[in-house]
Amino acid sequence: MINTVQCQDVLRRAALQATLAPSLYNTQPWRMLLSGNRMQLLADDSRQLAVHDPSGRQLIMSCGCALFNARAALAAEGFSHRVLRLPGGGRDAALAAIHPAARPDRERGDRDPADQDVADQDPSETAELSRLAAVLGDRHTNRQPFLSGALPRRVVHRLSAAAAREGSAVATLDTAARRRITLALHQDAGSIMRTDPAYRAEHRAWAATAGLIRPSEHDPCDPAMAAPSLMLLVSPQDTPADWLRTGEALERVLLELTAEGYVASLSSQVTHVTSTRMRLRRVLALDGYPQVLLQVGQAPPSPPTRRRQLVDVIVELEASADVRRSIGVGCPA
Repeated sequence: MINTVQCQDVLRRAALQATLAPSLYNTQPWRMLLSGNRMQLLADDSRQLAVHDPSGRQLIMSCGCALFNARAALAAEGFSHRVLRLPGGGRDAALAAIHPAARPDRERGDRDPADQDVADQDPSETAELSRLAAVLGDRHTNRQPFLSGALPRRVVHRLSAAAAREGSAVATLDTAARRRITLALHQDAGSIMRTDPAYRAEHRAWAATAGLIRPSEHDPCDPAMAAPSLMLLVSPQDTPADWLRTGEALERVLLELTAEGYVASLSSQVTHVTSTRMRLRRVLALDGYPQVLLQVGQAPPSPPTRRRQLVDVIVELEASADVRRSIGVGCPA
C-alpha cells in the first residue's frame, strides 16, 4: 500500500509532466484535478477552437497526449497504475482517472479492456514508459525546415509498434504517389478553410496566443518545408474514446522520435475538412480513420512554446474539506 501523502506527491509531479504535452495551436486544453489517491484529467472547453475543432476531436486528442505523459511520469517513479478512460461515459465528465498503486492489482477480474490500462502493470511496459519519460522535457514540435535524410526503417518499425501499443496505427506514405496525393488533399483542405473568415480570424488569434511567430510561414505541410518522411496516425474507429487513445499514441510516437534524435511537425488540416479526410481514407485504402499527419525528420532546434500558468491547469481537492487549492509552483519553460 502507498500512503496518501506519498500518492499526492507523485501525482503532483505526474500532473506537471502532463502539462508538457503538445496540443492544437498550443491551446493546452486540459485540467488536472488531484484528489486523494487519483488524478482526473478533464477537458478545458474554454480552450476549444470552435471553427478549427467543432467536434472537440483534436481537443480530446491533445488531452490524450497529456494522459500519456502522466502515465510515463508515474512509471518513471516506479509506480504501477490503472487508467479509467471516459469513466463517466463522455467528455462532460472526466476524460480519464489515474490511480497509482504500489504493485499491480491482479485481484480484480472485472476489468473492461477498453477502459482500463492493464498493460501498464506489466514490468516491461513500465520500463518502456520510464524510458520515454526521460525525454519528456526534450520533445518540441518542429517549426523549422527539415534537413535531408530518410527515416531509418528500424525507427519506422519502432514508431509503428509504439502506435500499436496504444491501439492506433501508423500509415507510412512511403511512395511518391501516396505522398503526392496526401499533400494535394492537404492543400485542397487549406483552400477550403481559408475561404472562411471565421477560420482566418481564429487562426490569427490563437497563433498569437500560442506565441507562434508568423504562422503562415510555418505550414508543416508546405512542400518547401517537406520532411523526408510523412506518416498518418490512424484510429480503428472515430469516437471520443478513439480520439483519446490516438492522443496517447501520438505522444508515444513523438517521444520515441525524440529518443531517436528526430523531430516532427503536426498538421490536422487534411483531417479537419470532412471531404478531404474521407477522400484520403478512400484513396490510400486506410483501415481506419486518419487523425493527424506527421512530417518526420531532423531539423534545427525549435524554441519551446509558452505554457499556461500551472495554477490554471492543476487543482487539488483538500481531502478534509473538499476545498480547491491550486498548486503554487512556477510555470515550466
